[in-house]
Amino acid sequence: MKLTKYLSYCAMAALIVMMMAATFVEKFSGNAAAFRWVYHNPLFLVLWAMTAVCGLIFLIRRGTPRKLFTMGIHAALAVILSGALVTYLSGTSGSIHLREGETSSAFEMEDESPATLPFRIRLDSFAIDYHPGSKMPSDYSSDVVFLPEGKAVHISMNNIGKYKGYRFYQADYDEDGKGSILAVSHDPWGVGITYAGYLLLLISMIGFFSEKDTAFRAALRRVASFTAAVALFALLPSQSASARPVDVQEGISTAEQLYVSVGLPRVQAMVCLTLGIVLFVAGLVLISKKRKYPAWVLTAGAVVALLMWLYLTLVIGLRWYVSGTGPYVGRYNVMMLMAWFATLAVLLLYRRFPLIQPLGFLLSGFTMLLASRDGAGLQITPLMPVLQSPLLSLHVLSMMMSYTLFGLVAFNGIMGVAVPSREVSEKLMDVSLVVLYPAVFLLTSGTFLGAVWANISWGSYWAWDPKETWALVTLLVYSFTLHGGALKPFRSARFFHWYTIGAFLCVLITYFGVNLILGGMHSYA
Repeated sequence: MKLTKYLSYCAMAALIVMMMAATFVEKFSGNAAAFRWVYHNPLFLVLWAMTAVCGLIFLIRRGTPRKLFTMGIHAALAVILSGALVTYLSGTSGSIHLREGETSSAFEMEDESPATLPFRIRLDSFAIDYHPGSKMPSDYSSDVVFLPEGKAVHISMNNIGKYKGYRFYQADYDEDGKGSILAVSHDPWGVGITYAGYLLLLISMIGFFSEKDTAFRAALRRVASFTAAVALFALLPSQSASARPVDVQEGISTAEQLYVSVGLPRVQAMVCLTLGIVLFVAGLVLISKKRKYPAWVLTAGAVVALLMWLYLTLVIGLRWYVSGTGPYVGRYNVMMLMAWFATLAVLLLYRRFPLIQPLGFLLSGFTMLLASRDGAGLQITPLMPVLQSPLLSLHVLSMMMSYTLFGLVAFNGIMGVAVPSREVSEKLMDVSLVVLYPAVFLLTSGTFLGAVWANISWGSYWAWDPKETWALVTLLVYSFTLHGGALKPFRSARFFHWYTIGAFLCVLITYFGVNLILGGMHSYA
């Protein structure tokens, strides 16, 4: 049993290192080199197989099948990997370029080799729709006819054209507006298998929180009541990413004027950072003496958190009202959204978890400071057509909520390392575990929601773009923290805290490092 355990975890560690390296290979040597040396390397495929097969054997021998939802999570990951393998072995993807009135069956594969469709396609017309009063496109669309049947199909952003098992997506267009580039995808089995894995994973993750005798339940019993931890899920509001047209060239409304006047949270950021540092230091002193925060301190902190949350709600709401789009794209939007989640977490959890106050104030202060440095973020521009999808809101909200929770765990880890008491450090480890389970599950959900969105928008649910690759790296890195029962080092509170501090670097690289250094399709996010 030990052999299968070590093979599985060592293979996963090797995959993490290879994927990290691949993103830099792509940056300096190009996409083709990254695929040749890493993503399509036989060793890469073997390591994924070892991770899945050895992991499942280890779980079965350990008696995990008795825990239905825990086993379901791991089985779902195996199904997703199986779907990816089927896509790799039998799927076809590429692009076809058509000028208006042109008929063709020839297209180019992803590796730039020529290929032929089993039918012909004619482009009757291509059109660009613009946001009213601006030159920003709101949609691209192609009217095509599939021959010899003569079936007419309208293809636009987030509106797939389907014919005889092939899917066509609006990918690009010629500068003169007379030609269209369509992404071509043919994957009759892989997508279905992968989506089945996504569904099983979602059901299993939801069911996991009702499962008895899990590490999550054990940590929860040692920390607080179940009700307090479930409050973490109240952070997910029901929102829509649909955009309403805005004339960005005309006069500034009262709402816009108010938004511009209060939109940069410099003072608020400094207040949160100062309060967070003071409470953090005070917490270390009190914990070392095995004392708690005075009730008046917690009440005062809650009042400040409420004021900050109301301020953030006002700014986010004003921007949403003016632009017609939710806070899902752009550094300013995302940083303000993370600060909103952090202050809400403080309000919901400070009575059960008093240490959430310094951690929440530090995280919201840092994120608001980053937002205030991005002055250009106040400018409101229409969304790119590909971003006008309802799935975007769920994807971004899940990712940002997970990043917020990981940030709280990192600050908690700093406190866990700083306190001299082993007993207190172990207590803080339990707090981190209670937060890590929903954080990892939210990251997993957000990553796979993004995959579904990508499949609808670009014709491929996984393209090894640097952003999605680092999101997967982050998911795998944090997954080690949830397997303390199998991995002895993670039972040590000191090691656990140092690991969560280091793991947060993956979050920072995923969001900031990719944008600033690695680039890719997600560099707008």
